[in-house]
Amino acid sequence: MLAAAVAALLLAAPPTTRDVLPVVVPPPAGSGTSSGVDYQYTWGPGAGPIPHLAVFDRRRRATDALPRPARAFARFSQGDVAHARRLLNAGGASIYAWPAKSGSELCVAREPRGGATCVRSFAHGAYPQVEPRLSVWGVVDDDAVRVDVTVGRGVLHAKLGQNAFFLALPHGAVLPSRIVVSERDGARHIYVIKRLRPAR
Repeated sequence: MLAAAVAALLLAAPPTTRDVLPVVVPPPAGSGTSSGVDYQYTWGPGAGPIPHLAVFDRRRRATDALPRPARAFARFSQGDVAHARRLLNAGGASIYAWPAKSGSELCVAREPRGGATCVRSFAHGAYPQVEPRLSVWGVVDDDAVRVDVTVGRGVLHAKLGQNAFFLALPHGAVLPSRIVVSERDGARHIYVIKRLRPAR
């Protein structure tokens, strides 16, 4: 009887997922050995389709207009610029997203100087990115209510906008050790950061 009750509780408990996020860390700027690589990551098992994002359901605003660098990338990637949305503005950075005209990809950009990319899948409802020595940011599904970033021995709370988060890394910090996205139903998605060196 007790075993059945415990099993029922375990089945009802919100899931905790764990993904490894490899990040290439280039030498510091000015070291004379920079590889030109800013950051790089790959998904482990468990990547899923891109969820519908509520930000695309709201009325378009003047602040949703893409800055020039993002517009150039959107044209190159055949993005649907008319449906672009600004997801977050914090710490001097803005995060934008727009669907690709193919309908199978989501394009995201961080401005200024954050680069842009188009993706076909999320890992457990999120698409986190790490820029060594600079920031942690990404896109999250509609149910995300908090993003915690472990840096050294402390935990920092990222700024959460509509379907996006951003955190500037503290001075001297190179990488976080993990990112935890908490969902409305109590589920937790843990992204463990694995440091890699640039290929020679």
